Amino acid sequence: MTQNLLTLIIILVVLVLIFSMGIIYHRVNWGSRFINWFEGWNRFYCHFVHGLDITPFKLPEGPVLLICNHMSALDPLLISAASPRPLRFLVAKEEYERPYFKWLLKPAGCIPVDRDGRVEKAFREAIRRLKNNEAVALFPHGGMQLDTEPHKPLKQGVFKLAELVNCPIACFRLTGVRAPGSTFRSLLFPARAKLEFLQLIPAGTKVDKEMRQKIGLKLLGK
Repeated sequence: MTQNLLTLIIILVVLVLIFSMGIIYHRVNWGSRFINWFEGWNRFYCHFVHGLDITPFKLPEGPVLLICNHMSALDPLLISAASPRPLRFLVAKEEYERPYFKWLLKPAGCIPVDRDGRVEKAFREAIRRLKNNEAVALFPHGGMQLDTEPHKPLKQGVFKLAELVNCPIACFRLTGVRAPGSTFRSLLFPARAKLEFLQLIPAGTKVDKEMRQKIGLKLLGK
């Protein structure tokens, strides 16, 4: 009986600590009480479990596109933990619709992208969010792209989106993630992650094929 009571007390203490971390480390208002709590917990998780190191940066006010290389399922959590603003991620529809993801992705304002069908709906929604002065984040290679793999060209639609809204593009690079190329293992294995700010492409910049290739290689550290 005493052992069961002690176990119950330990469980309650752990739950209280987990809940408290979400309140203590909360920094950015995402427009939802639950997501604000999760944002705080995520900051704690990314900094203390994955050792997130951040190159100091400041996202401009107003509409902005944020692009980064993509190695694992951990990447959006790391980027969100580093951001001084709420981010609306473009997410593959098949991932967005999974019940164990949707409960989080939908209230966080993520935008589902139907990669096997019509992407215009997601494109229009991203434009709407940007015109509402929000920050939209995406992975421009169109999926996971490891540094060791042959370079895939960046999606042209990324730069078309910035051109239509006349907004800047903030470029970042993630390194130090454990088990790159994986989904759940990267979330479980402690890492020494680093988010490096590379450059800000000013609004109105005409990004041609050559510049797009250079940006893509830079995202991969090449």
